[in-house]
Amino acid sequence: MKRSLLISGVVILILIVAILAIYFPRWLTGRATAVRPDVGTKYTVQASAYASSPYQTDSTPCITAAGTRVREGVIATNFLPMGTIVSYDGNLYIVEDRMNSRYAGYYLDFWMTSTSKAREFGRKNITVTIEGYGEPGQVITVDASGTVIEPSFLKRASLRFLAYSRTAENYLKASIYDQYDVDCLGTE
Repeated sequence: MKRSLLISGVVILILIVAILAIYFPRWLTGRATAVRPDVGTKYTVQASAYASSPYQTDSTPCITAAGTRVREGVIATNFLPMGTIVSYDGNLYIVEDRMNSRYAGYYLDFWMTSTSKAREFGRKNITVTIEGYGEPGQVITVDASGTVIEPSFLKRASLRFLAYSRTAENYLKASIYDQYDVDCLGTE
């Protein structure tokens, strides 16, 4: 009798926790879930930049929170869901990383190839526009109708060549700030 009563109590407790997790996810995780805003929504955010340095990231500086490798066009934010594509200054960026939990508001972090470039970017208030939703890891480009498309093999190869040449250029102009940066583009 006591055993069946104990099992019933445990089952009821599990159901209560499951219902709370479904209807109040912040209660279970301790952080707000990112809401999927409508395409065309504009946000004014405080923007900064980061590089793949262990002191700026976690123990895997070349891997984003989405499990993809860092690359040009990757941003980190906590208020948008993974895969959100935003535009700023005529360029497209995709959310694939998260910031420290202390940045709970409208903060955004651009990934840069070096700490000196991140420091040069600084911290500023910018306006970003939601352009669409994709999958983490995809290459982002937009055609004339505003549809996100995948580039051809030749376009991807030329973009990769550009990334490698920029990495080589960074080695030639290394700064004291870049001494702890990890070369994430050259290790594919």
